[in-house]
Amino acid sequence: MHKTTESGLNKELVQLYQSVYGDNPYYDASECYKELQLLMYRYQEQRTPKQIIRDQNKQGWYLDEHIVGMTLYVDLFFQMTLQDSLTVLITLKN
Repeated sequence: MHKTTESGLNKELVQLYQSVYGDNPYYDASECYKELQLLMYRYQEQRTPKQIIRDQNKQGWYLDEHIVGMTLYVDLFFQMTLQDSLTVLITLKN
């Protein structure tokens, strides 16, 4: 198992994760972050040499204009008022 440190990139990642998920009343964000971190380490260890070389040659791939992604925070919709929900629906319709 990898030793977790609170320095550099890891500290920044923890702060960003907590800023998005830290106040969620439905689950413990600290435990979820630990699970995410274990998954990232596991998948990193499974990468082939070819994938690692590709990673090193194409840093910033996530900024590529040909990649499309979307994230939905559906739990945040529960916090919306009826007026907010209607505004979103009208905006999406147009």
